[in-house]
Amino acid sequence: MFAGSEALESGFVLVGFTSKAPVHGSFVAGYNPGSRRGKVTSASGRVLRKIDGRPAAEVYDEWLGGALSAFRREGGVVLGETTMHPLGRVVDRVGAIKRYVLTHPHRVERDGSLALFADVAEGDELVLMVGSREALFDRTDQVAARAGRSADRVSGAILVYCGGCVGVTGDATGEVSKRFGARIDGAPFLGAATFGEQGCFTGPTPTNRHGNLMADAILFE
Repeated sequence: MFAGSEALESGFVLVGFTSKAPVHGSFVAGYNPGSRRGKVTSASGRVLRKIDGRPAAEVYDEWLGGALSAFRREGGVVLGETTMHPLGRVVDRVGAIKRYVLTHPHRVERDGSLALFADVAEGDELVLMVGSREALFDRTDQVAARAGRSADRVSGAILVYCGGCVGVTGDATGEVSKRFGARIDGAPFLGAATFGEQGCFTGPTPTNRHGNLMADAILFE
C-alpha cells in the first residue's frame, strides 16, 4: 500500500474528504436471478456449509450441471467456474423489482462446504444468479445512470468494478471506462477493480452493504 511517500508492506490506507455539493451513489449487481434456489441451513461467516440440509458444494454443483465435479473430492479454487453464477440474496424491493447482493463462491472444501467472499447467515435464501459478458458491460451504463438520476451536473466520479468480472471482460475491459465516461459526460473519474465491493442501495433500505462481482458508482456535482 502507498500513502504519500510511504510504502506499507501490510495494512490499509484510508482517505476521507467532504464535499459541499450533493453526492450521488448507486450499487448494481448486473446479474439475473435463475430458477435454482435454496435456504442456508448451516453457515459461519464466509463459510457456507449446507443448503436445504445438504452439503453446500453438492447442491451448488447440481445447480451448475456438474461443473464442479472435479473439485468435489479434493477441494480447490473454483473462481473461473463460478464467476458467471454467483449466489444472490434479496435485500429489498423497489415496487415489484427485487434487488440482490451477490456472493462469490471461490473454493470448494473437502468437507463439502463452500468458501465465499461475503458473509451469509442461516435462514438466508440463496438464488443462483446468471450473468453474461455483455451484461457486465451494460451494467456500467446502469450504475452511472442510476447514480445520476438526480444529479444536475457531474464534476467527478468514482467507479468500483469487480476484479473477478475484469477476468471475464478481458482485453475489452477498456469498454467499461469508455461507457462510464460517456454516461458522466466526460467528467474526470477514478476507477478501481476490487475483490469485494462496498456500496449503498438507495431507496427503501438505504444501508451500506458488502458484495461480490458488483459495480459501485459515486458521482459528485
